[in-house]
Amino acid sequence: MTKQSIRQDTLNALDQMPQALRQVYEDNLLHQLLNKIQRESIKTIGFYYGFHPEIMTPHFFDTLWQEGVQIYLPRMQPKRQLTFHRYQDQDPLDVAFKDRVYQPYNEAKSIDPSQLDLLIVPGVAFKLDGHRIGHGGGYYDRLLEKSTMPTIALVFPQQVYKADAWNVQAHDCAVESLLIARKENEED
Repeated sequence: MTKQSIRQDTLNALDQMPQALRQVYEDNLLHQLLNKIQRESIKTIGFYYGFHPEIMTPHFFDTLWQEGVQIYLPRMQPKRQLTFHRYQDQDPLDVAFKDRVYQPYNEAKSIDPSQLDLLIVPGVAFKLDGHRIGHGGGYYDRLLEKSTMPTIALVFPQQVYKADAWNVQAHDCAVESLLIARKENEED
């Protein structure tokens, strides 16, 4: 399969996921993330503003703020670069990329990505070794290529593929680990 066909198949599978199952998985991912934050004393997170059919990350924000976590969202810059800007409750967001990307305005307080305690990397499909297929823009690969901050991805089971599902290219950068959603009765 090609990366494009995997991307489309995965997005279709996510779109077909029953809402009740989606809610169980998102709750579980938030629980796993909170455990990591507390265990590792994480205070600053580079996150992303995700929406259906992917993980609805804005549902996580209030809980993270209550934990004292500062959230920094990416802003697309020229030459497919990303900067990270502080996002607080009710901050207005700019809409870009065919109305599919919500990002802070350039004037919002920024942080050097190397100062983040954790970067949560989006993606459409993932291998267990952390290699990912995103939306094809290469923004995160460029960031990960020159970065040393800890990285994870929040993943639904429908997004996980076997090691040989696609060929990894030289410019593809993996995340360090995956938090894979599971039903509450599944073992850790």
